[in-house]
Amino acid sequence: MSKPIQIVSLCSTILLAGLYLIGCETSVDPILELDRPYTLWGFLDMNAEKQEIRVVEIADQLVSFSAEPLDAQFKSTDLMSGEVLEWTQQVFEDSDSTFRHIFSAEIKLEYDHTYVLEVQRRSDGAMSQIEVKMPAKFDLLEQSQQVLDTTVIAPVFLNGDPPHIYHTRVTYVASTIPEDPSSGENPIVHPVTFVYQDQLARLGPGWGINIDLGNDFPDVREDFFNNVIHPNDFIFLRHIDVSMVIGDESLDPPGGVFDPELLVEPGVLSNVDNGFGYVGAGYEVTLRFRPDLRPLLLAGFANCRPGVPMTICTKWDLPLLDDS
Repeated sequence: MSKPIQIVSLCSTILLAGLYLIGCETSVDPILELDRPYTLWGFLDMNAEKQEIRVVEIADQLVSFSAEPLDAQFKSTDLMSGEVLEWTQQVFEDSDSTFRHIFSAEIKLEYDHTYVLEVQRRSDGAMSQIEVKMPAKFDLLEQSQQVLDTTVIAPVFLNGDPPHIYHTRVTYVASTIPEDPSSGENPIVHPVTFVYQDQLARLGPGWGINIDLGNDFPDVREDFFNNVIHPNDFIFLRHIDVSMVIGDESLDPPGGVFDPELLVEPGVLSNVDNGFGYVGAGYEVTLRFRPDLRPLLLAGFANCRPGVPMTICTKWDLPLLDDS
């Protein structure tokens, strides 16, 4: 794993991958001389209630200097249910005086369903379209912790084999604990996030990571003391949050590397028929848990005060938080 990082959302994750979505401004300005009507950029987030796709009309450049809505109709079709939905267009101005044309719809995306997105120019019927299959549903499962000679391991298992797994993160949500639990003093909560993508490994019918509590704790403590105002000597682990992004089959950049400068070149990563761009799909799968008391103490967390018998440690056993 790597040193602690700042927490990132799924949207930010995809933006960092070079997929230009709603709020992304770019100075890329390639000249296009191909007879294709549209470029589409976006990511269908299965956890979101509203989906948004950026559409660029291909004229001379891959940017728009017009605030006028596109003369286009955008619709989606669920090939399994047959449901057809027309999307709504909005125009946004960026700081460089260019404009983004965004089509959006409130739609519940279903696991394992295939959707066709079509954008058609009204004046001549020219159409760009894309077919995107949603990945199946997968879950993260907590496994029994392992106390080893030099560290403590908390295994987590993903129950299946999705097309792609990205951005595996482990967040320790720690807090101070008051000297006197009955004092009413509010604990200070501080999350510390680690990248665990490189630790992801094939495990039987699925995938797994071994969260290394013993090796992570010194970095948690350092980050905690560097960022929490007036922390005391005790770090209580509220819970661990594990997250992964499950991607669809098409989310496969050249060489397996998301290079924004490379991906914006027309045709390098494109799944649009009669057009350019890329629309992927996926969702973030999460798990929240707290390891057992003995592994926590061996790793270094103060979920029980030194010298206090574990039989009465529930005095400090704060509940899991609803949010981090």
